[in-house]
Formats: sequence, structure tokens, C-alpha cells
Amino acid sequence: MEEFDRVPSDFQSTNNPSLSPSSSSNGHTLTISPGMTQYWTPHYEDEIKPAVDMIFKTLDVGIEFYNHYTAKVRFDTRSSSVVIARDGTKTQKQIVCNREGFKNTGAQHCHSQSSADAGEGPSRPKRRRVSNRTGCSARIIFKYIGAAGYQVTTFIEKHNHSMSSVLARQFLKGNRNISSVHQKFILDCAKENIGASKSHGLYSHIVGDYSEVGATVVDFKNVRRDLRAYILGADAQILVHNLIKKQEMCPAFAFDYEVDEDEQMSILFWADPMSKKNFAAFGDVVSFDATYSKNRYNLAMGIEPRIIVTDQDPAMKVAIPTVFKQARHRYCMWHIMCKVGEKVGPTLNKDEEFRNKLNSIVWTSSLEPPEFEKQWRELMEKYNLVEHNWFTTMFEARKHWIPAYFRDGFMGGLLRTTSRSESENYTYSRFTGPQSSLVEFMMNFDSALKSQRNTNAKLNSDNEGYNPDMKTPLGIEKHASIVYTITVFYQVQEEICAFCFKCMVLSVREDGGMLHYDIMDGKNKRFTVVHNVTDHETKCSCKMFEMVGLLCRHIFVVFRDLEKIPLKYVVNRWTKDASLKATFEIDGVIYDQNGPKDEKKMLLNKVRSDIHCCMDLAGKEKLSPQHSRRTVIESYCGSTEISEINILPPKHAKNKGSGKRIKSSEELAMEKQEGRMCNFCGVRGDHHDTRTCPLNPKNKDKQKGKKKYFEDISSGSGSIRHITSHPQMLNSQPLDVVWKLDDELETENDK
Repeated sequence: MEEFDRVPSDFQSTNNPSLSPSSSSNGHTLTISPGMTQYWTPHYEDEIKPAVDMIFKTLDVGIEFYNHYTAKVRFDTRSSSVVIARDGTKTQKQIVCNREGFKNTGAQHCHSQSSADAGEGPSRPKRRRVSNRTGCSARIIFKYIGAAGYQVTTFIEKHNHSMSSVLARQFLKGNRNISSVHQKFILDCAKENIGASKSHGLYSHIVGDYSEVGATVVDFKNVRRDLRAYILGADAQILVHNLIKKQEMCPAFAFDYEVDEDEQMSILFWADPMSKKNFAAFGDVVSFDATYSKNRYNLAMGIEPRIIVTDQDPAMKVAIPTVFKQARHRYCMWHIMCKVGEKVGPTLNKDEEFRNKLNSIVWTSSLEPPEFEKQWRELMEKYNLVEHNWFTTMFEARKHWIPAYFRDGFMGGLLRTTSRSESENYTYSRFTGPQSSLVEFMMNFDSALKSQRNTNAKLNSDNEGYNPDMKTPLGIEKHASIVYTITVFYQVQEEICAFCFKCMVLSVREDGGMLHYDIMDGKNKRFTVVHNVTDHETKCSCKMFEMVGLLCRHIFVVFRDLEKIPLKYVVNRWTKDASLKATFEIDGVIYDQNGPKDEKKMLLNKVRSDIHCCMDLAGKEKLSPQHSRRTVIESYCGSTEISEINILPPKHAKNKGSGKRIKSSEELAMEKQEGRMCNFCGVRGDHHDTRTCPLNPKNKDKQKGKKKYFEDISSGSGSIRHITSHPQMLNSQPLDVVWKLDDELETENDK
């Protein structure tokens, strides 16, 4: 039997042959053979240490026992060989230290060298890998002995390398275990598009430290890898199966799909009850972004919409009229106008007069088609662009993007660009990724949808109890605050204030039972309102109601005697009830969004919440179940509130290049202009123009008119109501022109 000298395990020099025997107290003993080979032998309690002739009922129990031992003494293992009988029984199993054997690099080096010498060119560069193989002989062998189970026939415990350090213990395979808890957490994070690295960091905060996670980032990534491997090939089938289960649980859920000649999914459509309800209420205009990123399969994301807004995608131009027979296809104005600078060249692009005139013609919604065409031709002739190919093409397609051609279509002015699509893109990009499979995409989509609906629920909650300030004593304004959502009400309130302070009735005439009002709005802007007194049928030449579904200031001039807005002019999409109705009907099925919930899932969520609270309380002794937010913050910061501050934080520093965004010529031109220029005195300034200029003699009379108007309003004499009740008096006693800026209006109302 070979003799060995024993030395302390922490001895650093291995070249001294005259070492005195010694034992180690660091969990293992270092021995040196006569050939100066070092061997480390772990020593641990016999209760967890395997031994020859030990018998285990099953092979798995034996392997688990050995893995527990290796984790304690700090070394990794790997499966080496297995002998299987004809009946499938494993008769022998060998597990070795993971540093057994040596890395075989000679054959690869010789092959690369011979290829280069043969003139085949340099070989493909390979990743440089380090090896931890040292030829360690530590191992264990289990042998099947029949009904008794498996017996340990060989157990070699000495290693020719040191054991892992305490710091490296957490990275050993024996100490890394992806449990079902880990997997559930990783997949829940995947639904929110949280990657493996962030998931690993979040889990470390839950358990207290990275060393307590029980897995590495790579282990977390492997769970996602296994998920994709599981659904590989069956991706579309699993998705359809899940959609069928959703339909069984909720009959109002609908989906459909198509496959191509290769039996591959090419089209998928689905809609839950809430989506159907929202489309019925808000589906007048659809914005579609054909350029948005697609998933790994290159796939993009009831009642026919009135208008579909897209960019100038040629495929959409063909598909939309084929699928939607009544919907109008509208091009995104923003995408078109962004090309102007490129098409006209740098010289004309810097001409502010040209850009301002073009924008005033293209973006305005007040021009009728003949007037637009006239002004367009004049502009083209003035700047020699009549034969310009791009402008000619855009003029030929004018019915697809110019607002003048959408004035008569209901809700035609609701969307003119795909900016809403860009906003949705940002929302969904936080939940989806380009490498997502169909199953992952559907989970991510559901998460994004839940997030959006939660935000919408918060906005609806804000609408329930708000009480906005009234700027006039008119009952119609009060009714608008009750009917409309808060955002829409502010727009309607602006129109109501504008009719009070910026509009003047020039004349009223009767023709065939219809009253025709000529109204001046602002400076030299005249509009005509036709009003049927019997049924309150009213139309204005500005066509604001037709374009966006909200009454204009000119119609409010006619309706000023009414206490409520006629219901025919209250579009459902702008009201609170459009989103607050909990019960609605979809395809003949009554759906209650506040109906019974999954009690099992609710109970499980409650248990998880309680567990997190218990973990938090266990780690913070000072906190009680009734702890305040201040106490929690103090615990997070690790300090109580500082009463005296002697050290101030450093000044905020900007990184190199920070805040140096390149500005466009339009932005630079706007920065040079300091407020609007007054056409009367020529001075620029904020809130200064002809209407407010103190040098304008007309403003003296207007100030008197303002004072008289507010005195009538506050006293309740109702001079406006009196005149409106007798339209024939408007010709002989026209209302004085009252100009008022919004901030001045609010100040006067406060007074």
C-alpha cells in the first residue's frame, strides 16, 4: 500500500520534500504522495458521507444522497456511464467528479495546422474555452442487486484538486436547484416581457441576496430556452388550443384563423368581449401601422370602421377596399409632410413663407375642396412646382389625405395621422419582443391589454367623482360636465366659453321654417348655422360636429337657451357611460365584466400576498403589520430621519454630450420668435396682439363691453337669454364683440 505524507491544507509551497505529517481543520486533509502529487480528502459527518456496501432502495435516492454530500464538501459531479439491461433496468451507474479526465486539444490543433499547411486557408476562429479537467479520480459506482435496490460498490473520496471556496459554493450544481417556484416566477416575468437577467435580480430581492437565489442567471435563461424548445413546432397548435379553451370559458370570445397551402398559420384574428365592446364604442376610425416590428414569424398585429388611417403602404391600399367595402382609406399626413423638405430641396425648404403657406393649406380643416384646390394651384404656380412629380402625385391622391375631403364623413377629422399607432407601439413594445413565439406573444399581449385596461379603469374612476369649475352660469355647461368625460368636457367648455366671448351674431333670417344664423368668430371668420327650432336639428358650416362628434361654438350660440345638450348631439364615445357600463350585450350574449371571478385564483393570489408580507416582516424586526409608510422608508434607507444636515450632496453633473440634441430648422426658427407680433403696434410678446394692445383705441370700448357683459351675467338679468328668445331682435340689437383670452376669462370669472 502506497504511503503518503500529510500536510496542512493551507500550506502554500508544494516543492519541499521534507514535510512533516499534519492534519487539516478546514474540512479536508491534504496528502502528498512520494511522487509529489497532492490529494485532498474531504472529511465530514458519517451521516451524510457515502460508504462502500451502502444500499439504497432506488437509484434516484442514492444519487440524491451523493449529491447532498458533494454540495456539503463543495465539489461538482457529472454522470459518467450507465449499464442498462435488456429489460431496461439500469444495472450499474457511475458518477464522477466534474474535473475527471483531460481536455482533448491535440487532435483539433493537428487538424487546424494540417488544413493551413494544405493551403485550405485559415480555419474558422473558435471561441477560446478554459478547462477545469485535472484527471481527478474521485467517483462513486452504484450496482443493482435485485429487489434490495442499489449498492455502493466503489467510493473514491480523494481529489487531486482543492475543494471550491465558500464564496463559490452557491455556483455548484449541487446547490443550484430550479424548483417549481423558480419556474413559476420566471414564466410570470416572461408574461410581462421581463428577461432572465432582470428576473434573477428581482428574485434576489425577494429572497434577500443573490447567494440565496439557488440558481444562476444562466439557469434562469435555460428555463426560457426549455419553454421555447417545448413549443417548437407545435407553437400554432398550442395557441389555437388555448384560444379554444378561452372560448369554452366565455362564449362571447371569438377567434378565427387560416392556414396556407403548406398548412402553416397565415392569418389569426381574435377578440374578447371587452375588445368587442370597445370597438363598438370607439371603432369609428382605425389607425394601422404597417411598419411596426413583427414577431419571429413575420406576422403583424364586427362593425366596419368608417375610416382607416395608414401610411402609404401599397399593400394596404389594395387590401383595405377589398375587405372593407364602406370604410375610407386615409393616408397619414405626418408621413407625407415629412417628405416635403426632401422633395423640394434645401433652398425652398428653408423658405419659411413657403412652408407656412403650404401648412396652412394642407393642415386646415376649414377649407372646402374647391377652395383647397384653388389655393394649392396658386401655391404651385408661385413656386414653379406645377410640374413637380411628387407634388403632382400627392395632388392626385388628395382625396386620401387632405382634411378638406373628409369634412362630410362622420368622425372624419378624428385622426389625421398614425400618431395613436405610435403610442400603441410603445405600449406593446414594453410587453413583446421580436423573438417571441406565438404562445409567448399571446401571453405578452394579454398582459399589455390588462395593463391598458387597468389604466382605463383608473381614468374612469377619476371621472366618477370629479367636479370641474364652471366658467359660465349656463346650464348647458353644467350638463356637459355631467355627460362627458373630464378630458372631453374641457374641450367642450372651451367651445362654450368661446361662444360667450368670441362669437357675434351678425344676422338671423327665416327660410321655410329654418333659421339661418350668420355668426362672426374671431377676426373676419364667418360661419352659417341652420337651425330647425322644432326638433333642434342644427348644422354649422364649420362641420366640427361631423368631423369629431362635438358641438362647435357656433351651434352653442344657437343652443344658449337650452339647459341640456340635445341627446342626438351627444356621441356615446365621448361620454362616461361608454366605458362605465359593466353589463353589455355581445352577439346576443349578456356579458358582465363584474361577474363572478375564479375563486381559486383569487385565493392563491391572496396567499402569495400574505407570504410576501410575512417574509418582509420576518426580515425587519422593527416593522409591525400596522407599520406606517415612513417606517418602511426608514427601513429601506437604513436610517431614521436626519434632523441636522451638515454634508450636502454634490452638484448634478452632465455627461459629455448630454442635452445637445440637434434641432431642426423649424425649431430654431420658432426659438427666434419671442411671442406673437401685434399687427397694430408691431411689438412681439406673450399674450399681446391687436385684441389686447393698449394702443388700439377700439379696445377701450371692448373693456366697457366686458364689464357690462359680466354685470349682466352676475346679476342674472339674462340679456343674452332675452335676445335669444326673440331672434328677430338680433338684427336691431347685435351683441357687442367681446374678445377674451382664456387666462383673462378665468380671472374675470374669479372676480
